[in-house]
Amino acid sequence: MADKKNKLQQAFIEYVESIRPDNDKHVVAEIEKVRASIEANGHWEDYDEWRISTYFTARIEPQEIQGQNWFKVSVECDMQEFICRCPSIEKAYLFSKYYRHIIVNQFYSVGPPWA
Repeated sequence: MADKKNKLQQAFIEYVESIRPDNDKHVVAEIEKVRASIEANGHWEDYDEWRISTYFTARIEPQEIQGQNWFKVSVECDMQEFICRCPSIEKAYLFSKYYRHIIVNQFYSVGPPWA
């Protein structure tokens, strides 16, 4: 029996697939900018106004957890914050894109978190 996905699950799968570095060459360049910023500044941070007076603050910073190197990812918008830890810069950046995607689609489908 095939594993059937609902529309939301399928949309998430399709978005994640679309931003994979082997599917989107712009993502490769973006990841390199993140890597360079972390090497130069100890973190990467980006502000993006995606709607009038509504913007993201995205940040990736290295963390050591139980002797292993990880990357903390945070995306904040309208007092809503998504945070996770990833084992590589590549995965950390992809999660930052994924979280931004969720926030925008939440806003346009059900409204902002404060409404």
